[in-house]
Amino acid sequence: MIRSSDKGPQRSRTLTILQVCIFYSICILSAWFVSELLKLTGLAMLYDPIVCSGFYALLLIPVAYIYDPRIFSKGYWNFSRRAWVGIGIIAAMQLLFESGTRLPPLAACRMFAALLIAPFVEEFARAVMICPLMARLGSPAGLALTALLWAWPHDFFWLALTQQSILCLIFVYTRKSLPAVIAAHLIMNVIATWHIGFRAHPLISVLGR
Repeated sequence: MIRSSDKGPQRSRTLTILQVCIFYSICILSAWFVSELLKLTGLAMLYDPIVCSGFYALLLIPVAYIYDPRIFSKGYWNFSRRAWVGIGIIAAMQLLFESGTRLPPLAACRMFAALLIAPFVEEFARAVMICPLMARLGSPAGLALTALLWAWPHDFFWLALTQQSILCLIFVYTRKSLPAVIAAHLIMNVIATWHIGFRAHPLISVLGR
């Protein structure tokens, strides 16, 4: 799908806006496609372990590689000390949100997706998209559009937009450090899932009445 005359994964070609849109569409529609495929094949009982758990999203990793092999190169895998500032900000924001919100408990499959799938797959996808969007549209517009596109599928849109904006800023500020932005995303989700689980505990529910 993506061709380049350059050799090896360190190609310099920048994706076009159309290619970014196609990649984003694949990411967003993949859950629906897998769900429909399970229904058509009579395997709807596998929805929770495959779709709800986010396990299907692992298929997006090779897709990300096809679109931009550079995100798997050494340059993207150095952890920057600058990341701690962003991690602290996003953790504090998540704690503040959770302290004032009562959410229903998460199913085990959704907790699995939030902790073991989303922080990795979403950040691979963000890395594929944000660089060409910033190159084609300018840094502010590219960063804002990336945050907007990834906030849109989430619940609590304005919170998600803030979270996604911070994650984009961490990625840019740390000079494309995937470990940094994955760590920030993981810590954010750990706080969210732990807090929801803590509030859902029967003893806590009784004491809170």
